Amino acid sequence: MDRTYLKYLQFNKEDTLNDIAQLIDQVKKFQGHAHVIWHNSSFDFDGEWKGFAKVFEKIINFKLSRK
Repeated sequence: MDRTYLKYLQFNKEDTLNDIAQLIDQVKKFQGHAHVIWHNSSFDFDGEWKGFAKVFEKIINFKLSRK
């Protein structure tokens, strides 16, 4: 979930992408389904989510590439 990476783990963009990519790969390895939870408020890229605009897009593209 988005809030976990920003607030609790305090990951930057790159660490967030790397961690989610690893999780998606592990889920796919066992034929599972990965779901990304992203709150509406997390699309406010001018506030606390500044700089994360491309992160969501990259996560979706990565997930789609792993079908």
